[in-house]
Parts: sequence; structure tokens; C-alpha cells
Amino acid sequence: MGENKEVDYYHGVYGYIEDPTANKLLVVKKTKGAYKGKFDLPGGGQQAGETREDTLRREIREETGADLVEGNDYFISRATTEWTDDDQNPRTLVHTFEIARAVVGAADESITSSDTDGCCYMAKIAMNPRNASPLVLEALDHFDAVDPDIAEKDA
Repeated sequence: MGENKEVDYYHGVYGYIEDPTANKLLVVKKTKGAYKGKFDLPGGGQQAGETREDTLRREIREETGADLVEGNDYFISRATTEWTDDDQNPRTLVHTFEIARAVVGAADESITSSDTDGCCYMAKIAMNPRNASPLVLEALDHFDAVDPDIAEKDA
């Protein structure tokens, strides 16, 4: 007989925020949930009555301290992640996400939220399945973000 896994379904709106001069991506450090210990995109769940731009604006502000200047070029995807919660219970997260290419003002790396411990710009080439959430990896793939010339030099 198989294990009973709790399945969580979650939908969120996230920002893909580049520092184009350094080939870096603004990420948050997750402290809870399926992506605990990984880098993730700033964002989260919609509240009642919010548009996706409202959610994007609020979540980016809460997790990075930055003000949203522009959010566009959204794409929608889904990832399923198997994980173990803090009580050692096996769980499955089915995560549907909308990711927008976003432009923001200055971020405050010291800001923390209920499930993040600061933010930072990380080299896109350094993101991999061991240190980044599926959202980060899908966004990098979707926006064709890693400059192949830089990747070749670092290989």
C-alpha cells in the first residue's frame, strides 16, 4: 500500500526581474514550504479582488521592498513538487504560476517576509535544480535568459 501524501494546490503571480548589466536575476530566499532553502521569484497568492498586477505589485513590495514600475509579457505554467514538511509528512505541491517580466525600483536585500529571508541578485547561470525553485528554472527557460556566450565561458 502506498503512502498517503497530502496534495496542495496553489496559484500565484511572480516577477521575473533582471539586472541586465550583470546577467543576474532578483530572487528571494525561501524559508518555508516546498521550496525551503531554495531561491524563488518574488511573488505569491492573489487576494480577493486583486488583479494579477495588484498581486505582483504587493508581493514584490512585501518581499523585496521594491516598487513595481512595469509588469508585462506574462506566461502561465505548472510544476509538481514532492517534498517533506517540517513534521516529516510527505506532501505534493501542484503549483500553477503566472510569471511577468517585471521592472522595479531599488530592492532592499534585508527585507524578510513570512516565508522569505531577504532577496538578492544572483547570476542566472548559477541557478540549477539544487538551489532554485521550478519557477526560477521555468522563467529562465521561457525568457531565454542565460546568455550562451557567458555560459560557455563559465563552463
